[in-house]
Amino acid sequence: MANTLVSQKRREKRSRRFFPPLALSLFEIALARAFFPFRSTTTMTSASPSSLAAATQAFVDEDYATAEGHYSTALAARPGGDAEAEALCGRSATRMKLDDFLGAADDARRAVALSPGLAKAHVRRG
Repeated sequence: MANTLVSQKRREKRSRRFFPPLALSLFEIALARAFFPFRSTTTMTSASPSSLAAATQAFVDEDYATAEGHYSTALAARPGGDAEAEALCGRSATRMKLDDFLGAADDARRAVALSPGLAKAHVRRG
């Protein structure tokens, strides 16, 4: 019985170590916001989704110069967040097809900074 009580206490101690309480103090939230400011969630302009669709279609049609222009137009609208990361990733692929490897790597690096979970960006960054 004493042995099971000790092992139960060890399990509880271990679970507290790996699963800390989720409640954060106001100080911790303010500190997180100071060091990791939240990105504003701006919406895309009406021209951006059509530019992205046109860029994707031009890429599929192997018209890479036109695709790069459409991706640049979509990025000029500053879509923000994942949409901007996807556009940068697409422009990176287009620039690789145009043999602009430095520009492709730069776009991929920026896409990774915006959306670290975007696997295509990591692959294209090299």
